[in-house]
Amino acid sequence: MDNSRTRPRVGHIQFLNCLPLYWGLARTGTLLDFELTKDTPEKLSEKLVRGDLDIGPITLVEFLKHADELVAFPDIAVGCDGPVMSCVIVSQVPLDQLDGARVALGSTSRTSVRLAQLLLAEQVGVQPSYYTCPPDLP
Repeated sequence: MDNSRTRPRVGHIQFLNCLPLYWGLARTGTLLDFELTKDTPEKLSEKLVRGDLDIGPITLVEFLKHADELVAFPDIAVGCDGPVMSCVIVSQVPLDQLDGARVALGSTSRTSVRLAQLLLAEQVGVQPSYYTCPPDLP
């Protein structure tokens, strides 16, 4: 960390599942001690890896790519041990018919994208042609 800075640069994802972390910082007044950057998971991961943030959330995929350069805080994670509806695969045809078909993947979560690719390849046995799109499909 640059010694000329007095406040740590902290990343924040404005998603409901990250609200408990943010709320805790805001409620205790600790938030005033940080230089807060709000952005998407993908962009915050890039900023953390690049050194533009001192502390922040990072996608699992990006953490694993850069595990030698980063340190994970123990016992802090955004996760689930059951079903979630924030990561879904939606198709107008049966999934086993998607081999070679164009499939849109969201641009805000690399972990969700990678999990969708693994599910379709390993469980369904198809290799679609993927493209990235914003989260608000028309």
